[in-house]
Amino acid sequence: MSLIKNISGLLLQHAPHELKDIMVVFPNRRAGLFLRRELSQALKQPAWLPEILSLEEALSRWSGFAPADNLSMIVELIRFQLAEGGQTGHEAAAFVGYARQMVADFDEIDHSLAPPEAVFSALSEAKAAEVWHPDGSPLSHYEQAYLRFFNSLIHYYRHLYNRLSANGLLWSGAMARQLAVLSTEEWERLLPDTTIWFAGFNALTPAEEKIITTLHGMGKAKLFWDLDEYYLQAGPQGQQLAGTFMRRFMKKYPGLVTDWIGNTLATKPMNITVIATSGAVAQAKALGTMLRNQAFESNTTEQAIVLADEKLLEPVIQSLPEETGAFNITMGYPLSHTPLFQLADNLARLAVQPNSGQQQALPLLLLLDVLTSPAISRSLTGATRNDLLTLVRRMASDGSNLVYIHRLEQHLADLSEETSRLLHKLLEIRSSTASALPGAIGDWLREAGLPDTGDDLAANQYYELMRLLNHLALALQSAGLEAREAVPVLLRQLGQQARIKLSGEPLSGLQVMGVLETRNLAFRRVHLLSANEGSLPPASSHGSLIPADIRRAFGLPMRSDKDAIAAFHFYQLLQHADELVFYYSTEPDALGGGEMSRFLLQIRHELMKINPNISWHEIAFQPPLPSGAAGITIEIPKNEAVLQAIAQKAEAGISPSALSRWFNCSLQFYLADILNIREKTRPGEPPGHNVTGTIIHRAIELIYTPFMNSSLNAKALSELKHSIDRAVDEAFAEVLPGVSTGFGRNALTYAIVKTMVRRAIEADEATIANCKEIKLLQQENQLEATIDGPAGTIKIKGYPDRIDKTGSIVRVIDYKTGSVKEDKLKLKEREDLKQPERKYALQLACYMLMTRKSLAFNYENTSVEGYILPLKLSKPQVVQAQLPFDPDPEMAEFEEFLSETLSEMLNPDVPIAQTMDEKRCKNCTFVRLCNREAMV
Repeated sequence: MSLIKNISGLLLQHAPHELKDIMVVFPNRRAGLFLRRELSQALKQPAWLPEILSLEEALSRWSGFAPADNLSMIVELIRFQLAEGGQTGHEAAAFVGYARQMVADFDEIDHSLAPPEAVFSALSEAKAAEVWHPDGSPLSHYEQAYLRFFNSLIHYYRHLYNRLSANGLLWSGAMARQLAVLSTEEWERLLPDTTIWFAGFNALTPAEEKIITTLHGMGKAKLFWDLDEYYLQAGPQGQQLAGTFMRRFMKKYPGLVTDWIGNTLATKPMNITVIATSGAVAQAKALGTMLRNQAFESNTTEQAIVLADEKLLEPVIQSLPEETGAFNITMGYPLSHTPLFQLADNLARLAVQPNSGQQQALPLLLLLDVLTSPAISRSLTGATRNDLLTLVRRMASDGSNLVYIHRLEQHLADLSEETSRLLHKLLEIRSSTASALPGAIGDWLREAGLPDTGDDLAANQYYELMRLLNHLALALQSAGLEAREAVPVLLRQLGQQARIKLSGEPLSGLQVMGVLETRNLAFRRVHLLSANEGSLPPASSHGSLIPADIRRAFGLPMRSDKDAIAAFHFYQLLQHADELVFYYSTEPDALGGGEMSRFLLQIRHELMKINPNISWHEIAFQPPLPSGAAGITIEIPKNEAVLQAIAQKAEAGISPSALSRWFNCSLQFYLADILNIREKTRPGEPPGHNVTGTIIHRAIELIYTPFMNSSLNAKALSELKHSIDRAVDEAFAEVLPGVSTGFGRNALTYAIVKTMVRRAIEADEATIANCKEIKLLQQENQLEATIDGPAGTIKIKGYPDRIDKTGSIVRVIDYKTGSVKEDKLKLKEREDLKQPERKYALQLACYMLMTRKSLAFNYENTSVEGYILPLKLSKPQVVQAQLPFDPDPEMAEFEEFLSETLSEMLNPDVPIAQTMDEKRCKNCTFVRLCNREAMV
C-alpha cells in the first residue's frame, strides 16, 4: 500500500473531530494534493481536513519568513557586488556564476548548521595557501583580487541575510537554522495544540533533523516512513546506496524507524522494459509509440511519465498521442530553453554589436533570427511577416553577411506602418544605455504583439521573461553599471536560473514530472526517459566555491550524498510500480556516454538475483515510418519520361559527383541531378565547409594564374608566398562580397584559408625538390569526354583543379580541404569505383579520361596520372590514385565501364530506388524526404 493511502487510513481514524489539530508535512507539495484527494473521496461526512504542508511551507510558517527565490537572491548579490566593488561590465558578467554558487553554498551551510564564519575563514586560509609564494615574492594583482573575493564571502552572506530578512524573506536553510535552535518552550508557544505528522522523509539535513527530533521528543510529532528492506539492509552485494541516509538516521535514533518498512522490491512481480534509442529526442518518439500501443486505464493518474532530463519536456509533449487525453505537467521548465528567451537574447546581442569600420552595421544572420523568430510569428500580422521577409531578402541580395543601417533605413519608407514602427524600435534599442536596455527589449516585444494570451505556455514564458528583465534593470540602475556589453551575458546567466511554472489540474490526466516530483507518490505504470548514466543520477549539480575537504570537515553535502538521494528516489518508484519502461539514448556525447544508467544495471545484476519475479526485456527502438510508408522502399519506375530525362542528362553531361551519387543511391541521383532539387541555403550564414573550400580553390587559382603555360621553380614559388594575402582578400571579396574578416568566425576562416593556400605552394616546393620543374597547363577549366556505346552516348564533364606536367608525366590534381584516406585511392577491382568511400578515385579517373580526350598531347612519350592534394595535412604532398585498369593510354576499360553504367541508368526493368544501406543516408540532403531521418 502506498504512503498516501496509509496516511489517509490513519487520519480517518481521527475523523471527523480531531483532524483539525493535525498538521501533515511532506517533503514536497504534490504529495499533499494527492492526500487531500484521498481523504475527500474516503470521508463519509463533513469534516475539517488536517493542515497539509510541504516542508518548505512549514518552515516558512513557523519562522515567519517567506521563501526567497534563487533569481532574486542572485540579482541582489550582483547588485551588492557592483555597488561595492566598482567592477567593469565584463567582471560583473563573470560574477553571475559565482553568485549562483554562493546562493547554493549559503543554503547548504545553514541547513548543515555549520558556522558560516568558520567555514569561510577555513576557505580563505585554503585559498591563501594556494597562491602562497615560497620565495617570498609579492602576489600578483590577480592573486590579490582572488584572495579578496574569498575573504569577502562572509560579507556577501551577511548582506544577503540582512537585506532579505528586512523584507520578510529568507532562504530555506536560514529558516531551518533559526528553527533548529528553538527551545521546547518556544516550540510550545509556536505550536500549542498541534500534532505534526512528518511523512515520507529520507535525506534530512542536520537542521531539519534537529527540528523533527526535537518535536518528536516533545510528543508533538509522529514520523511515518516509506522504506524498503532491500536498500536498508545489507544484502549479498553489500549495502545499497539508496539507504545511506536512513541507515545513518536509524543508527543515531534507533527507536524512530521501526514501522512502515516493506519488503516489496525483493518479492513483488515487476515487468521492466528497457528501450534503447539512437538519440535523445528519439526517446520521445519511442514513448509516443509505447503509449499508442498500450491499454489506457480510466484513472490515468496511476501512470506517470518521468523525465530525468528536463530538456525532453517539449519533444515529449509533441509526441503524446491523442488517445492519452488530458495530461498534467508537474515540473518547472527552464526559461532559457524557450524560443522567447532566445529572441530576447538575440535582441540584447544585436543591441551591443560593434560597428563595422566607420559604418554602423548589423550581422544579417542575427537580424534574421530576430525577425523570423517563432516566438513572434503568431503575434505579427501576415502583412508584417511578409514585409520582414522581403526586407531580409533585399538585405541579403548582395551576398554580404552584414546589413548596413543606412541602407536599412532607406527601405523603411517602402514598408507598412506596423513594420516600419517595429524596425524603428529595433534600431532604437542600439542607443539604449545598459540600465535601460532590458526595458527596451521588453518594449520591443510588446510592440511585436506579445504577450499572446491565446496560449497559456507562451503567456507564462512572457511574464517570466518580463520579471527577469525587470530584475536585471533594477540591479543595473541601483549599481550604476553602464557597460552595455555586459547585458547579454548577465541576461543569459540569469536566464539559466529562471523557470516557467507550468500549471494544470494535478489530480487528473497523465502525469508528466521530474524525478524529484515523484517523491511519496505511487504509480502503477512508469515511463522514465533519459535513463542514461549522467542523467540518472545527474552527472553534476551546481558548482560550489567550497572544496571537498572543507565540505567534509563541516558536514556539508558531498557528491556521494547527491547520488544517494537520486538512488532513493529511483527505488521508491520501483517500490510501488508494477510496470516500468525505461528509455535511454545510445548516442555518445563529447565525453563518451551512450550508456544506460548504473541504476538499471543494478536491477539487472543485483535485484533480479534476489527477486525472481522481475521480468526484464531490452529492445532497440526503430522509429516507425509515416503512415503508409512502413516497410516500403521508395521506388520510381523508369517510364518513358524518366528514361528520356536520364538520356538527355547523359548527353548534356554528367559530372563525376553525379556519377558518385548514382552509385551511392539512384534516388539521390534522380532528385539532385535529374529533378535539380537543391538544399536551400540561408542568407547571411557564416562560411561553411563548402564556401570555405570555394574560397581556397579561388585563392590558389589567383596565385598561380600569372604562371600559366610557364614553368615553376623554387625561386618562383618562394615569391608566390608574398601573394597569399592579396589572393585570399580577392577570393573573399568574390565569394562573399561585403564580408568582414577582421573579427569573429570569419577571422578564423580567413586564417584557415591562408594556411591551406600556403600548403598548396609548399606541396609544389616538395615536388620541385625531386623533379626540378613544374609546367602549369590548366586551372579550373571545364573538360569533357564523350563515350558512345550500345545504350547511347554519355558525356562526362568537370573542372579539374589543376593540370600540370613534370617531366614525362601529366598530372591531374584535385585539391581537398577535408580528410583523405590514402588507401581509398588504391583500387583493385572495377566494382570498387562504385563504392561511395572511393568517390575521389572515381573523380580522378573521370578527370584523367577527360584530360586524354581534351588536350593535344603526344601520349607516346607521356603518361597521365591522377593525384589528390590533401591541404588539411601539415606537410601536404600529392597522393596518386591507383586504378583497376591496364595501363592503356586510351583508358578503353574505363570507357567500357562508363558505357555499362549508362546501360544501367537506362534499363527500364530496374526502377530508381533509395539505397538499402541506410548508413549512406547519414549526410544526404534528402534524408527527411525519404523518411530515413530517424534511422541515421
